[in-house]
Amino acid sequence: MSLRYLRMRRELRRCEKATEALARDEPPHTEEANASGQLQHHIQRSNELYEWRHLILTAYWQSKADSLGVPMPDRADKALWDRVEFENDEREPSYLTEDGIVKVKAAIREEQKHRRDAAAFWISSTVGLIGALSGLIAVFGID
Repeated sequence: MSLRYLRMRRELRRCEKATEALARDEPPHTEEANASGQLQHHIQRSNELYEWRHLILTAYWQSKADSLGVPMPDRADKALWDRVEFENDEREPSYLTEDGIVKVKAAIREEQKHRRDAAAFWISSTVGLIGALSGLIAVFGID
């Protein structure tokens, strides 16, 4: 496992703990909670945690794609990218949607498969050549 993966898992765990804590503190669905703003605050915090999770995943898949030379999807494609709401972060960073993550993962898997296939070809060719040379040495009895 890479350090990048472990860092991503640690951040996701922190996000999951925050989500669990938010779920435990969910206000009742009453007029009083709605009027006091508790429900609105809960919904806003839930959206922030959703965006945080997707920012973590986007950073991980972006770095993985960069290390393999796999291009990321076009950021103009609204089906694959979304933005953090301005109220949550003035910079409005963009993050991959679920469909975007699926597309990036597929491209990364394809590149990894291509690299494994190339390595397997050279390994099998080398082993075959060594086997052929060993056979020739055994047949001709070269010392």
